[in-house]
Parts: sequence; C-alpha cells; structure tokens
Amino acid sequence: MRGKLIRRVNEEHGAALAIALMVMVICALLGAASILTTNTDIRIAINDRIYREALMNADAGIQWLRNQDLEELSGYSDTQRQELNEQIAATSSEIRFELPQNPVFAWADPTAGGASVYLVRVRGWDRNQRGSVLLEAEIRMAPQAGEVDQGGSLTTY
Repeated sequence: MRGKLIRRVNEEHGAALAIALMVMVICALLGAASILTTNTDIRIAINDRIYREALMNADAGIQWLRNQDLEELSGYSDTQRQELNEQIAATSSEIRFELPQNPVFAWADPTAGGASVYLVRVRGWDRNQRGSVLLEAEIRMAPQAGEVDQGGSLTTY
C-alpha cells in the first residue's frame, strides 16, 4: 500500500504547474477580449459623437437658411457661393457648415398662396472635420402679406 502511494505521488509531477499555466492563459485571453471590446466601444462612441455634432451643424445651416432670401441665393454664381461659405466659416469656429450648391426653386405651394418652396442642401462637419453630414430640406418662403387661417392658407392678399 505504501509503495502504491509513493508511485502515485511520483506520477503527478508538474500537474499543478500545467493547471496554473492553463488558468493563466485563459485569464490572459479574457483580458485581451475585454480590451478589444472596450476599444470597439470607444470607437463607436467617438463616431457617434462626430455624427451627432456634424448633424447638429448641418441642422444649424438649415435654420440659418430659413432666415435668408433664398430667391437671391439661388442666383449666386459658384464664386459668390464660395465667398458666402468663407463668410459663414469666419463667423463661428464652433458651428461648421457650408452650402454645397445653391438653393433650387422646387415648386409654388398653392395651399400657402403660391409661396415659393426651395430645395436646399447643407453639409455640416464636426469641429475637427473628421466627419460630415449632408442634409436636404424643402423650405417654404413665408408670404409677404396677408392673414393665414388655422389650416395655414392665406385668407387675404
């Protein structure tokens, strides 16, 4: 009996070392996987922030256009539009947008007394210009005079 016990102890040399190494390899693989997952999550968050900032800047451009004379802007040459984009860029370092093309007359809205509707495009960037968003919108010009009923139609001209 004593001989069997001694022989069995002699057969198990290094088993603890092998098990410890396997546990360490498994822990290292789990650590590497968690680092890769974290890096991916960080990239996703950064891209989402870039997209949202560019989208907000493009929307700011749409809101800016709502206060402009689109009929005049639609007649701008490429040089005039480029100068306008440079003026917009010089105005604010926080809000970055440009007009890639002139507003285009789309149609006259009969429900709003023939008010002109323009198709506009605005490109917005994030502050480091790593990403951009191009928005298209239709802007209806407000009628110059007249009263509007609850449905949005002109009642007097």
